[in-house]
Amino acid sequence: MFASGQASDDPTSAPLPARWAVAVVALGTLLGFLWFSDHVRAEAALEEGPLLRHVAAPAATGLHALANATGLSALTARSAAFREALYEDDTRWAALAAPPDQPPAPEPLPAWVDRQELEDDTDARQETPDTADAASAASPELAIAQAPPPRAPRRILMVGASSMQFELGREIERRFQELGGLELRRFGRHSTGLTRPDYFDWIEKAEELADTFRPELVIAQFGGNDCQGMTHKDGRVAAQYSERERWDQLYAERVEAFLDVFAERGADVVMVGMPTMRAPSFRRRVQNLNRVIASVCERRDVPFFSLDPITADSRGQYREVGEVRGRQRPLRADDGIHLSVHGAILVSDMLLAFLRERYTLPDAPNP
Repeated sequence: MFASGQASDDPTSAPLPARWAVAVVALGTLLGFLWFSDHVRAEAALEEGPLLRHVAAPAATGLHALANATGLSALTARSAAFREALYEDDTRWAALAAPPDQPPAPEPLPAWVDRQELEDDTDARQETPDTADAASAASPELAIAQAPPPRAPRRILMVGASSMQFELGREIERRFQELGGLELRRFGRHSTGLTRPDYFDWIEKAEELADTFRPELVIAQFGGNDCQGMTHKDGRVAAQYSERERWDQLYAERVEAFLDVFAERGADVVMVGMPTMRAPSFRRRVQNLNRVIASVCERRDVPFFSLDPITADSRGQYREVGEVRGRQRPLRADDGIHLSVHGAILVSDMLLAFLRERYTLPDAPNP
């Protein structure tokens, strides 16, 4: 007798608008997972326990396969390219202030220096190195004349993950374009690094870029996506992140392999470190990763450009605001990971000065 006053348990009796709302939310959630499936797959680190290894990682792989099958992955890539094109056309930040002063060119040798005498002296140095060293100390002009000139690269390649794909890479490329006389190529791929060749193989990509573009100088940055478990190209686990000693050793080997690609083809590489991160746990992971990369660079005499002096305060903590060309500006994006447009400008200014200490680059254009 109470049937007329009870709510039915039959889900099909729910009001039509409610069922549509549930369906729309479910469909939107599925599309969101598919749209960001590459991010989800890349973030499914292997070292965080059996649940992630046996449930989350296969689920992320399945989502990625479904996104590929439906064409959403291609659409995501096109949207990223469209976003980058918009950034390229954005000239609001092109001229906030005049570029910093460049190091002065070395003074010419005095007129009284006999160049033939210098050449003869060079031969004598090779035969009697001890005497030659004494002569250099007594005559600085002779030492300057015989020092090998810095390399003058004209084909410059910029590679890395999302920072090179967007703000930082865009600003570095713009600064090189302003100098003129350089052939440039930039390739960035978000959510990638050296730990997951099963997702994206950077060694293979480096070989392709080295052979097709033939760079003389490479500016590279990796690490933001690498603080996770490491795989082989076929997806087998190479090292859990918790296996710190083994992980550090294998990551160092992958940095070495990346550098070998370009060294074997006669190109120089400058490695750019990752910035200081806002989240303390992530900051510690990135600091360790920077240490591994820097140690490889030191061992191989490869320049390492640290971002810590720019993105950390005097205590080594996350730095959000700094002076950019005379004005206080936000240096970091809202996520506490990437650089802001202003941060990219500051890093590019300092990186260019760093490069000028090591290479001969074209002079900045006159204002």
